[in-house]
Amino acid sequence: MNKRRIDILIVFFLSLVPTCVKFVFYPLYPGSDDAFIHARIASNIVAGLGWGINAHEVVNISTAPLYTILLSLIAWLTPNYFLMAMIFSCICSAIAIVVTYLIVSRLTTHNTARVFATIVAAFNVHLWRWNGTLMETMLAVALTLVVFYQCIRSTENPTIPRIFWLGIIQAAAVLVRPELLLLPFSTILYFRLNNPRRLYMVIGTLASAMAIGLLPWITFSLLYFHSILPTTYYAKASGLHLLNPMVIKGAAVTLATSYLPVIVALLACLIFLPRLEVKQRSLLVRRVLPFHCFPP
Repeated sequence: MNKRRIDILIVFFLSLVPTCVKFVFYPLYPGSDDAFIHARIASNIVAGLGWGINAHEVVNISTAPLYTILLSLIAWLTPNYFLMAMIFSCICSAIAIVVTYLIVSRLTTHNTARVFATIVAAFNVHLWRWNGTLMETMLAVALTLVVFYQCIRSTENPTIPRIFWLGIIQAAAVLVRPELLLLPFSTILYFRLNNPRRLYMVIGTLASAMAIGLLPWITFSLLYFHSILPTTYYAKASGLHLLNPMVIKGAAVTLATSYLPVIVALLACLIFLPRLEVKQRSLLVRRVLPFHCFPP
């Protein structure tokens, strides 16, 4: 068996780790409150009762309309859609791990680094926590990583079709998690640092593609709900949340366990490794740090 096939097998088995954890330790866990909101809306849509929690009471309550539509499609195809939705979530987590390997493969030819990064992704506890639930989280993670991968590929040869598809994927990501509207800032910074010659073309094409991707939902939302922002936005966007000690603690734990270690490692490489060549330092700044400007 050649080395490439061994790598493929390793990545394949690593991509299944979160799914194994899910069905061994918490096979029946569907997720938190948002999971039941998605499920209720999907059930009502399939039953012809409208988009909302109560029958024939139209409410723009979902901040993940694309995921809600996909869940409705699953519910339309099979009555046991909880299980199928969990499997879909597991597929998304597997895709996220595979794409992580592909991203690192674009950044380095060092095989140990690629496999190690994939192992870190496969054993991420936050991935385990949300994997296999009726939450939109795994789809959002997969789309975020696909955006980063497509961004790296497009930077090498930034043609209009490539940037257009990057914009479409980013629009889909926004329709899964609204905060992913921050993604374009990371990708534009990446283009600025790695291939600035066609930056204005990239920004124009990216913005146009995202507008095209978001326009159908915006139009539907205005005609059906008579609003764009979901009702839950006004509750979640309250500044009082920042005064809640539990919210502050939860945010601090998430940042400390998922975001901070990577930044510390990168800074350590830049500061404490004097033997690192200028070209290698530049590689870390240009090709790695931009993506960490996006909050987790």
